[in-house]
Amino acid sequence: MKTEEFDWMVYHVIVWGQAATIPDLVEHAGGDAKAVKESVDRLVSYLLLERDGEKVRALSVEESILKCQLKNTAGIPLEIENGVIKIPDFARSGDKQ
Repeated sequence: MKTEEFDWMVYHVIVWGQAATIPDLVEHAGGDAKAVKESVDRLVSYLLLERDGEKVRALSVEESILKCQLKNTAGIPLEIENGVIKIPDFARSGDKQ
């Protein structure tokens, strides 16, 4: 099976709610753990998934677009952590407390 086809299958197993962890993905998508982890890493790099340890979730269209803009636009001092948009500490230098 081509890597693109395997990635497509892994993505849909996650989106359809059949699996939310790497071990569950191995069980539902087939293949070995290494192939599933590589697929998840590719899907994360394509901004389709978010990974938190062993947990994996599909990003919404809006989250994916925002992550893409933040990743590819210089000078925007924002980051997304666990679905929350934050201003990093280095960008708060003008804040007065």
